[in-house]
Amino acid sequence: MKRIYLLTFVSIVFAASANSQCDVPVSVTAHNTTSNTSSIKFDGGSGTSFIVEYGLSGFTPGVGASAGSGSSSVVTGAASPISITGLTNSASYDVYVRQVCTGPVYSDNSTVVNFTAACAPANIPYTEDFESLSAPAVPLCNSLEDINGNTTWTGFENTSASPSETATSGTKSIRYNFNNTVAADDWFFTRGLNLTGGTSYRLRFRYKASDGPLFTESIEVKYGNQSAASAMTLGSLFSNPNINNSLADPFLEAVVDFTPASSGEYYIGFHCNSAAAKAFLYLDDISVDLTPACPYPFGLSVGSIAATTASVSFSATGNNFVAEYGPPGFTPGTGGTPGAGGTIATGISSPIALSGLTASTTYDVYVRQVCSGPSYSANSISTTFTTACNALSVPYVENFDGVTFPALPSCTKKEDLNGGTGWTTQTTAPRSAPNALTYQFNEFVGGNDWFYTAPLNLTGGTSYRLRFWYRVAGETFPEGLEVKYGTDNNAAAMTNAAIFSNTALTNENYIQTIIDFTPSTTGVYYIGFHDISFANQFDLYIDDISVDLSPACPEPSAVTITATGPSSASVSFTSAGNNFVVEYGAPGFTPGTGATPGIGGTIVTGTASPIALTGLTGQLYDIYVRTVCGGSTYSDNTIVSTFLINDDAPGARVLTVGAGCTGATETNERSTKSIPEPFPSCSGTSVSPIWYKFTAPASGAVRISTDLDAGNTFDDSKIGLFYNYSTFSIISCDDDGGSANGFGFMSVVYATGLQAGQTYYVAVDRFSNSTPRGTFCISVDELNFNMLATSNDCSSLYQAPQSNGNSTYTGWQPLLDINSKLIALVRSQAGTDVSFYTVSQNINPGTVRTDITSGQKYLDRNFSINNPFATNVETQFFFLHTELQALQVADPGTTIGNLGVTRQTSSTCESDFTLATGTSSYLAQAGNGTSADGLVHWIRVSTPELSNFYLHTSKTPVTLKTFLQGAYDGALSRHKDVTTAWRDILRAQAINQPFNTVAYGNLGYNGTESVSPSIFTSTVATTDIVDWVLLELRSAPPPAAPIATRAAFILENGSIVDLDGVSSVTFRGIANGNYYITVRHRNHLGIRTATTQLLDGSLGSNPTPALYNFTTGQSQAFQDASIVTNAAMAQNGSNFLMWGGNANLDLFVRVTAQGIPPIPSDVSYMLGILLGGNPNTTLNGYSVGDMNMDGRTRVTALGIPPIPSDASFMLGIPLNGVPNATRKEHK
Repeated sequence: MKRIYLLTFVSIVFAASANSQCDVPVSVTAHNTTSNTSSIKFDGGSGTSFIVEYGLSGFTPGVGASAGSGSSSVVTGAASPISITGLTNSASYDVYVRQVCTGPVYSDNSTVVNFTAACAPANIPYTEDFESLSAPAVPLCNSLEDINGNTTWTGFENTSASPSETATSGTKSIRYNFNNTVAADDWFFTRGLNLTGGTSYRLRFRYKASDGPLFTESIEVKYGNQSAASAMTLGSLFSNPNINNSLADPFLEAVVDFTPASSGEYYIGFHCNSAAAKAFLYLDDISVDLTPACPYPFGLSVGSIAATTASVSFSATGNNFVAEYGPPGFTPGTGGTPGAGGTIATGISSPIALSGLTASTTYDVYVRQVCSGPSYSANSISTTFTTACNALSVPYVENFDGVTFPALPSCTKKEDLNGGTGWTTQTTAPRSAPNALTYQFNEFVGGNDWFYTAPLNLTGGTSYRLRFWYRVAGETFPEGLEVKYGTDNNAAAMTNAAIFSNTALTNENYIQTIIDFTPSTTGVYYIGFHDISFANQFDLYIDDISVDLSPACPEPSAVTITATGPSSASVSFTSAGNNFVVEYGAPGFTPGTGATPGIGGTIVTGTASPIALTGLTGQLYDIYVRTVCGGSTYSDNTIVSTFLINDDAPGARVLTVGAGCTGATETNERSTKSIPEPFPSCSGTSVSPIWYKFTAPASGAVRISTDLDAGNTFDDSKIGLFYNYSTFSIISCDDDGGSANGFGFMSVVYATGLQAGQTYYVAVDRFSNSTPRGTFCISVDELNFNMLATSNDCSSLYQAPQSNGNSTYTGWQPLLDINSKLIALVRSQAGTDVSFYTVSQNINPGTVRTDITSGQKYLDRNFSINNPFATNVETQFFFLHTELQALQVADPGTTIGNLGVTRQTSSTCESDFTLATGTSSYLAQAGNGTSADGLVHWIRVSTPELSNFYLHTSKTPVTLKTFLQGAYDGALSRHKDVTTAWRDILRAQAINQPFNTVAYGNLGYNGTESVSPSIFTSTVATTDIVDWVLLELRSAPPPAAPIATRAAFILENGSIVDLDGVSSVTFRGIANGNYYITVRHRNHLGIRTATTQLLDGSLGSNPTPALYNFTTGQSQAFQDASIVTNAAMAQNGSNFLMWGGNANLDLFVRVTAQGIPPIPSDVSYMLGILLGGNPNTTLNGYSVGDMNMDGRTRVTALGIPPIPSDASFMLGIPLNGVPNATRKEHK
């Protein structure tokens, strides 16, 4: 069955492929293709008959002997190659080949091959306007050659509203595309042209650069007999290496006559050879025709343009010409007859004068040549010009508001001398809306651009007054401007000396300039405003230009107002007069005239500038000045000067702490920036700050806010708080800390540590120059409970401070939650970008938390603060009094004064402390504070880096052991047993630390350590308390002062323990670090560790560190090599002890007076001070003189048998029986 099925299948296959023995031709190619023929080559097939079928691209081929659809043609042949004919010039064809085998049987068609018929050379006249191209390709039959492999010519179509910028007819042209590093070396070739030897031909084309004169282009034109650079050898037709027009200018026209030596096919090549880093070059409307017997002129330009006259210049070889001009778009005439609307003027050479023109009117002009006969040339290509305006009489006013930007007003003109940007009108920053004249900066090219007023009729010897207003876009980008006048509106005519010149304009608010000038002769003049700014500055604005006769009684000029206090100001001005009236009132009031004030105006007089104003109660005033010229003659009022009294710090308005703010009662309208002037430097740069001041309250902690009330029109502030009026050092600052008004862009500043009664200054600034001025509210309030959050966790929303790019701010930055509640204050004295700060906190609503490793309690509010670029950051953490109280209940040793912070390295907010989260270290506080209501506290620390922070009072454990020589029992190798008598002495006299009591051994320590009498015991154990000791921690050796000091107990076994008699001693609130530990006693010489010891009281630390045991070796204590009388410790057997016998606490042990003059001994102190001079007296109880610690102080042995005295103990034990021996403390 399988075989049957297989045979059946094979039979079917053969039936379906009956022509499989007739091979399909392969490797089909088209050769020697001309404009109407081609030779088709192929391989494959051993037959003697083949069919070639061809047709326009996309046709469907036939089968067998039949042609397919699509007007294809069939040609047969016996072998390859087979010729095909009848092709259409430059058309695209598909071709197939199939074999005819016996039968006849036909093969399948070969794979399609596409080819294009060659372009036939064009006959004259030849025109290429590029409208047939599909950008970026060039039209068919034209070709390109890129010599250096970079950018080249491409087809270009301008679909904008101004296609005439890049094409002269239609919308298409070809364009050379520049390269920033490689010079142009690129050819465009026309199609072949049939030219006759000895015949003169005329080549015409139009060309233009895109960005002249800043970027000039270069082109040359040659011709040859092939479309290749190497064949361009028959002559140079044209060259222009300095094409300096721009898109705004008309295309240039080139007209070239040439005569080929012999008949043939020629190609014209256009070679762009511009330097690197230029711009674009456009080419359009190429034509070649026989040179006319009467050629038309070319290269038209119009000059000497006046209101009613002009002259047209051109290039031509004849001596008789007709110029015809008319309205734009008119059709010119021919011969000696004008077209409809045209007017004829004749001349024998260039230029030809045009007269009878209408002022301020646009014309098209053509020129044609009159040849012998007379015969006339065709009309030239037209050019367009506009006549000048009629001169205007003064007064002349130009406010730029009668045009649609960016157009300039009629009769004015701009002149760009260097190809950068130039003058336009803009709506960005007008003084009188909607427009102002604007010079727009160029990143690479400085200003060399003129704006000219309309022509003005001025009389020689007459004084005229020019007024104009100007401002810059940014004070950090100084601009330059000069103003001249001349007899024509071009730079060459501006021959009079500058009547205004300033190369450092920095005012961001408009300033008026008044200039009087006198032309020497009567005539028409233009006033030119010449921008001379450096490159890459910003924009310059000019508005409200006017020219009038100088007044006989001129008003003052250059009015400036300076605040001298919160209710006083000084008005300065320039004037030659000696009697003046200053009038001020609320914004918008109408001033009076003469000696009479207007409604709402107040008058102050003076004989010279400045004139003082006092008793000012408002914030914003309009101020005018007029001159009293004698009798009842007064000048006009000056232009209004609007004065903001708190624009500068001397006029700072007074804020009362706690007074609040209702309604948008404040304004920063008319605010300006003085140079130099402090500003809220946490964000950006100074814009136009205004000033307030207040007196700090007793608490020294305040909130300053503009995020208040409703009705604001100013909605994006930044605030800086300053002290020291002379230097204005910034304390605290905020940009966008608000959350109620202004879309969250208003400001909230917090500060602590202000000095009560001191005056502080507040600057309120705008975010940037583009921030509108307006009205707002501001208040200063003491920090209180309501300003802190009562519920936040790590997932709550928090504010990110804004810096506007400033990375050098060194003041405090508030860190706030989304509702502007205070979390922390941070300060990097090295400077930082505050926008990199992030903050969050977790407020624990449950019981006070406990670190399971160290056993320490920590506050129910922890913090996460980060800034990857800030180090050594001072940080203030804020928390509620109720949270402190809860911690104090859980850890009674906690006070606001000993709170510190465990810093744990982690950039993620944690809800609770976990040992594995990161590395921990404890930071001691550098200060603390409490709000006026007592309900808010804060501590300040300095942290090397930012991370997670947990507040608590550290319990830094210290585990020590030493022996006191006076209490030591050599037989027991420890302290002697505590007797009941000694126990009772301790209970009676030593329940408070003794180191502030002379009789007990005053070491100058005033700690409050106190215990219950029951802590003192006498048992069989070796852990009864022997006495008090004093411990000191130092980060450097003496004489460095202790970092921390506390009293503790020493036991019979030498262990030093805390006040519970059992635990290791803990220091509260000290930072992690390496410390020397000193042990002192009330009548023994002190000892300290030989080296620093690492102490760690952070959360997660070990609560039972390794024992530091002084008793095991002399080297355990610091040894002062300069002391030769004794080592730092005494030795008894294998144990080392603190030297006993220092009753007078002078750091020496002596039984005899020594030196000249004699130094009193400890025995003489005991006898003279403690025993009243009676050698046989015994002082029972707790005394500094009890050297052997038996509860009795005596200098002689008493009783039978005699009881050893303390003096004999000193001589026999510490001094080894040598009366003149000395023991000295190794500090």
